[in-house]
Amino acid sequence: MKIKKLLLAALARLRCTYTRRREANCFLLNFGSSSSSCCCCCSSSNASNSGSSSSSKQQQTRNQQLLQQQQQHQKQRQLQRQQQQQQLQQQLQQQQQLQQQQQQQQQQRKHPQAPRKMRLLTHNLLMCNRRQCSGGYPLKIKLAEDAAAAAAAVKEETQLQRQLLLSLLQKLDWGALRQTAAELGIDLPPTVSESDKNDDNFLRAFQSAVLDLDIMEGTLVCPCCQREYPVSKGIPNMLLQDDEQQRQPQQLLLQLQQRFLQQQQQQPQQLLLHQQRQQPLLLQQQSQLQQQQQSQQLLAAAAAPAAASCCSGSNPSSFLLQQQQ
Repeated sequence: MKIKKLLLAALARLRCTYTRRREANCFLLNFGSSSSSCCCCCSSSNASNSGSSSSSKQQQTRNQQLLQQQQQHQKQRQLQRQQQQQQLQQQLQQQQQLQQQQQQQQQQRKHPQAPRKMRLLTHNLLMCNRRQCSGGYPLKIKLAEDAAAAAAAVKEETQLQRQLLLSLLQKLDWGALRQTAAELGIDLPPTVSESDKNDDNFLRAFQSAVLDLDIMEGTLVCPCCQREYPVSKGIPNMLLQDDEQQRQPQQLLLQLQQRFLQQQQQQPQQLLLHQQRQQPLLLQQQSQLQQQQQSQQLLAAAAAPAAASCCSGSNPSSFLLQQQQ
């Protein structure tokens, strides 16, 4: 019996040691599996982290590209809007200019203004205004020398205005006009005859000198005192300075009258010829009037006795015979 108890105790001890060893092995196995699983998890987490970082970088680049595209689109839209605004402003300016031109044309039609151009017609009436100057007529024309005023004397061809030219011939100083026209390269005859007034070539040359030639830039120089009067944009400035004394208007009128009388005295032959040509016409008209009056008197004298004879009952044929005798 003792031997059995001893054997059973030894077996129990063996069982305990076996079970303990088995539990230790299981623990080791469990620990190894857990560590391997942890390593796998770590590797998988690292891989996922690397993939997420690369994807985030791609998204950032895409976002940046989208932002750049949006900015470019916005810039293009802004440029288009600016261009549209500029076009609208240009259209508005053009419309305003057209409206202003139309208004100016309407005003000019209602209230026409004379063109601001100095012509030889006005130059023929200008003289030096200084009181110290004894003569001062006609003023010499000195054109501008710079390149901008190369077309200072502009010629404009217009239709022939016969009646206006014939009326101007009687009012202008022909000698002064011929002198200034020669300075500008226009040849005019020394005198004007009756045949010249009917000549289209002469009238055309006269019109080109008086009306078609515009002095835009230059100076007018007095031949006596060398006083200069500037001409700017076709307007002569005849004003004097404060230290210069101006002539009185009465003196200017007297001088103009004297010039006109001198011009008439220089052409006495033309006046005489004109009067001589008019005298035969007047004589013819007077003779025609006298003949008409005589015929009317004869008819009245013949009608009175005829009426008396008719009333008395006499024969009209005998009355006619008496009239013939």
